[in-house]
Amino acid sequence: MKNIIYTILVIVLLLSSQNSFAEESQNINWPKGKSSVAWKTKKRMYWVANVEPVGVNSEIEISAQNIENTKIITLSIPIAEFDSDSATRDKEVLKILKGDIQPNLIFTSVPITALDEDKIRKNQFSGDVAGELKIGGKSFPVIFSVKTSEDGIGILLNGELHTSFSKLEIEPPSIAGGFVAKVRDDLSLLFHLYVRDILHKTGP
Repeated sequence: MKNIIYTILVIVLLLSSQNSFAEESQNINWPKGKSSVAWKTKKRMYWVANVEPVGVNSEIEISAQNIENTKIITLSIPIAEFDSDSATRDKEVLKILKGDIQPNLIFTSVPITALDEDKIRKNQFSGDVAGELKIGGKSFPVIFSVKTSEDGIGILLNGELHTSFSKLEIEPPSIAGGFVAKVRDDLSLLFHLYVRDILHKTGP
């Protein structure tokens, strides 16, 4: 009897969430003309389906600091502005990323050389950009894989960091003790930045 009830429950839950599977299993839809960042992870739903939730954020602040013949780029990312098409999930992300301790994620790059800056301006850069990511009052060394591209509006700097929640000292979330959904210890952080917003401005 328990097995029958369990089977019926799983079927009902799956049928009621088919639309959400389709919405979450999508590629990142970057806002046209806006420098943006995103998070992406993987989760298992009801032991059956795997989906990839994505949260995008265009409400970021970019500053560039000139030091001798190099440039240091800083991104300030308000956690509350991530949009994953689910208000409930966005509130959960705010908790997971410890927005109560530090409202903005902060990424600070290592100094970018004049040679690399020239390659970026010419849409010829491909390589790694190291830096420091600050979350919840703690700093973590990170390395983004970066390359330039162009979309008809301008040259873009595209970066990807494949890491995990545990490496950033974050507990992967779960719903109903993992029965309904459990997020894998897999986290990607991405940025999609227009060069005009990076190299053409300076901060203190």
